[in-house]
Amino acid sequence: MSEQLKHLRRVDTLMAADNIAVTAIKYTFDGDLSGSPSQDAAARSHPLFPAYLQAAAQQIAADDIATAVAAREERLLKQA
Repeated sequence: MSEQLKHLRRVDTLMAADNIAVTAIKYTFDGDLSGSPSQDAAARSHPLFPAYLQAAAQQIAADDIATAVAAREERLLKQA
């Protein structure tokens, strides 16, 4: 995988994790999922945001790993 593609994948993962963490904080602490920029900013400044962001990124990575392992297994089964 090229370095540029790896970088884009990391950016995509971080953006997805950010969206998940913002949504989780807004829902957990505000009970509201409306998408106003001020609410998103408030969610990002919440003290637990880094933990939510890390958990979301780890879940995305785990899903990516599971998908890659399944694809590899499928390729190996086709070759056998």
